[in-house]
This record gives sequence, C-alpha cells and structure tokens, in this order.
Amino acid sequence: MKKWLKSALAVAVGGTSLLWSGMVQAVEIEYWQYTYASRVEAIDKLIQNFEAANPGVTVKHTHFPYADYRKKVAIAVSAGDGPDVVQLYYGWLNDYREGGLIQPLSSSAFPHAAIEENFFPMVSTMKVDGEYWGLPTAVRSLALFWNKDMFAEAGLSGPPETLDEMVDYAKKLTKKDADGNYLSVGFAVDTDGQDHHWWREVLIR
Repeated sequence: MKKWLKSALAVAVGGTSLLWSGMVQAVEIEYWQYTYASRVEAIDKLIQNFEAANPGVTVKHTHFPYADYRKKVAIAVSAGDGPDVVQLYYGWLNDYREGGLIQPLSSSAFPHAAIEENFFPMVSTMKVDGEYWGLPTAVRSLALFWNKDMFAEAGLSGPPETLDEMVDYAKKLTKKDADGNYLSVGFAVDTDGQDHHWWREVLIR
C-alpha cells in the first residue's frame, strides 16, 4: 500500500511540475479524506515519507467529518476547487465517475499488471471500461455474529449462507408479544451508520 500511495502522489506532481534550468519548481499537492483517526495518522506518516523522498514537493492533508464529506467533495470538484488527490468510499465510485468528477489512472504510471499483482482481487471493482479509476487504501474485515442460544431455540443450526436465508432466519428469530410489540428482532441495522453501508454495498450489491 505504501509504495502505491507514493505513486499516486507522484502522478499528481507529474502533471503540475515545471522544469526550469534543471530545477523543479516547488509543488503542493492537496489531498482530502474523511476524518477517521487511525486513517489520518497513517496517511500523515506516509506523507512524511513521501515528502522526504521528493524534495520540493509538499502535501496538504485536509480531512472533513464523514457526514458531509461526499457532498463537500462533489461541490468542490464541480466548482473547480477540489483536491488533487481524494479519498472516496468505494461505493461512490460510479457516481463520481459518471458525473465526470474523477479521472482514470494513467496506465503508463499505473500498469494494470502491476496493480493486479500488488492488490487483492477486489481491486477489479475499481476497473470500469478497461480503466482503473482508483486504488484501495484499506481493507475491511466484515463478520456476522449470531446468538447460538437464540438460533437453537428457533430450530436453526449454523449461520445463514445466502441473503435469502439470512432474511428467512431473521423472520424466524423475531418475536412479538400479544399486543404486537417486539420482544426480539432477528436482524437490526443502524441505518445511519456503517451497518447500512455493509448491508447495501456488500449483501445487496
């Protein structure tokens, strides 16, 4: 991941550097991401390494609250005030691509064979119409936990293996009292949080 972040920043520099009398003019690259403490810390360290390896190049790292981030990036880019490099949630890729808000990666700077060799197969989701439109900077491990006692009580053995089976299990695990009030719910999603994205992007799509 580290070498690929350096490559991404180098591409941005390549488009804006000015050579004069053998000297490279100072360049500032603006990088945006949403606020997530561990990610901000990790990116700051990578930026320090990149700047040390590329004298005259600095990276302005700005991060914003997640709730307003998607809208902020879209408005800024549309107005011509967006960053040079941006961190996006992978589920937004097609919207940004179809809206003309991002550019594909140069195949000369990012050879497809090298990308596919250095990343997990899921990197293929970043490839549309034969071009890569981004690279992953993190990997999430998703897990489904289930209550074995509740499963046994409902006559279920083992976790569901398909989305349809999961919905069926959830119905069997849901209980109501005589007045229709819920006593237990087989599956609950926080529609304002990461559970919502997990459900929509991973299970449904």
